[in-house]
Amino acid sequence: MWGYISLGVGKLLTNPEHVWHYYTIKGDSRAACEFFWPTGRTLGGSSSVNGMLFVCGIGKAWDEWRKLGNGGWRYDDVLPW
Repeated sequence: MWGYISLGVGKLLTNPEHVWHYYTIKGDSRAACEFFWPTGRTLGGSSSVNGMLFVCGIGKAWDEWRKLGNGGWRYDDVLPW
């Protein structure tokens, strides 16, 4: 159920039933760190637990990109997509 709620990703990433709890390997440099690297363990794999969100953006920003010469990038052009 948590996979259907955008904020549910926090519950999924801490639950070993849904993700493999892998960690990166520390490098040789002094600044090297070990990072948590969860990998999907459910139907759909990591795509099911990646926490992606749909963000439309601000119309004014899209229109500015169009003015800079990017044809087809006006807000009204991309909104249907």
